[in-house]
Amino acid sequence: LFNANIKAEEAIVLEDSVNGCMAAYNAGIRYIAVPDLAQPTEETAGNALFVAKDLFEVAEYLYR
Repeated sequence: LFNANIKAEEAIVLEDSVNGCMAAYNAGIRYIAVPDLAQPTEETAGNALFVAKDLFEVAEYLYR
């Protein structure tokens, strides 16, 4: 973010892992969970902007 001159509160991360979701949350970055093999925990799903089933659903969410 620093190199791109973007503030954490201006960014959105797409994450497929619980650890990645937790890292984004702890860094103050909003995230969309896109589960791969493991589903997000209740906590990571609750902190997410959105939990998408796939990237097509992410696109629909972002462009609505």
